[in-house]
Amino acid sequence: MDSLKCVLFGLTPRGGPKNHVFIFPAGLQKEASALAQRRSGEVERLLSERPEHEWRGGVIEGDLAVVADVVVQPSTGRPGKEWLCLISPGLDRASDGEKDNILKWLRQKFVDIQHLVQNYEWSTIRGESIALPDLKKWQGEAQKFFPGDVVLEFASAKDTSRRRVCGRVLMLAVGFGVAVLLAFQFGPGRHVWHPWAPGPLVEPQPRFQKLIQTLGLPQAAEPKDIAEKLSPVLVTERQDDRSPEDRIREVLQLIDEKVNKSPAGVRNSSVDELAGYPSILSPLGDLFPASNGHNFDPLGLIRSGDKKLRDLARWAEGTDYQQLNQFLRALSNLQDIPSDEKTQVTNDLRLYPPQGFRQSDMERLSDLFQLVDNPKLRSLCQDDSRRRFFVREDLEGLSLAQQATALLADLCQLGETKSFREFQASWLRASNGPIRNLVQVAKDLATRASHPKLGEAWSRLGNFFQEITSVCNNQAQGKTFQSGILLRSTKVFPVEK
Repeated sequence: MDSLKCVLFGLTPRGGPKNHVFIFPAGLQKEASALAQRRSGEVERLLSERPEHEWRGGVIEGDLAVVADVVVQPSTGRPGKEWLCLISPGLDRASDGEKDNILKWLRQKFVDIQHLVQNYEWSTIRGESIALPDLKKWQGEAQKFFPGDVVLEFASAKDTSRRRVCGRVLMLAVGFGVAVLLAFQFGPGRHVWHPWAPGPLVEPQPRFQKLIQTLGLPQAAEPKDIAEKLSPVLVTERQDDRSPEDRIREVLQLIDEKVNKSPAGVRNSSVDELAGYPSILSPLGDLFPASNGHNFDPLGLIRSGDKKLRDLARWAEGTDYQQLNQFLRALSNLQDIPSDEKTQVTNDLRLYPPQGFRQSDMERLSDLFQLVDNPKLRSLCQDDSRRRFFVREDLEGLSLAQQATALLADLCQLGETKSFREFQASWLRASNGPIRNLVQVAKDLATRASHPKLGEAWSRLGNFFQEITSVCNNQAQGKTFQSGILLRSTKVFPVEK
């Protein structure tokens, strides 16, 4: 077995009935776990001495690298520190760039370990620690950060025995001294000091404090205020009579699933736990950015990326997102037509072209058929969630949807459009003659189709154009967001042909 260059371990205050529980890699040497437990006091000291914002992002001091957060202890409702630590003598001599890479990696693993803590069956725990296979894998990854001459050293058995004996002598001496002090200092009728009396871990904080800060709400905000602030995140088709906590929980779960790709087991977390996870609060801060007055920005997660991502997102900027989602779902009518039937549809159009329909339009329709079959656009069009925000995984689908609107604009003779809003505005200005003709031709050819499946293909094509007409003509449909995003430029980057 290769020599250990480092030890990765953590501590959680959410360890079920045990509360504070150490988390080790599966199969870790006893000497290594003993070393980690001894050094945990130094981790706690480091966290107590440094500002909270520092250790949330990760700190390195000497041979310790730590990322931590304050979480709610389920059994008591009190907050406590949860952390992940990497010990290695290689940290002392690592360059600044190497340290940055280590902290970036450690932050991601801390998010992962929080999910493991959420989903662990704490009712089965027997000792004061658990060993997880995931940490064993991460331990192997961490080894690669350090050169071959880095070796983690443990105290020898002789040194350990000597320390144990000295420790016992010291404890006896301290105990005798305390007894003498108490005998002289405290007499009958005086208040007796109990040095072993437990104190609070952390001063209790108001409920949802981090969530309130992230959303820019007043300190005294109540759950109903938070639920109202979060309401633009979801499409709500009727009055929601659920409790504010349930509405908050649904939004936080949705963000965790769509942004963090959390497993279904996270659904067991309470709303208080979800509202304290940095992996949820961080993307929520992008959706309600302080730079925009904490107004909801459906493109906030994309805007927080590099310039290329922001340019890609401009096609959808300032749009009514319920309408945009309906437009994307309308594209699924074309996705449902099998490839061979799409070919037959274009052949029929050549035989029975509607009035004003150009030869080049058939090529554009064929390109549109091919475009909507792209898996990225298909995934975006068929997303069954009620979210009103886009994540980075949607970007390729959004880019393809942008190209689809450009093809539709050409097909319908609307002129050049570079955003969905421009497409809708051009549609409203135009007479839409070619579209009305296509809808009617589709109905006629659906009736006269030589095969039932081809009739269904024509019906879907007609339904698609009918839905596009409905979406573009109904400006009042859905909820328009009154926020700074609507005042921004609608300039978009050119469509790639």
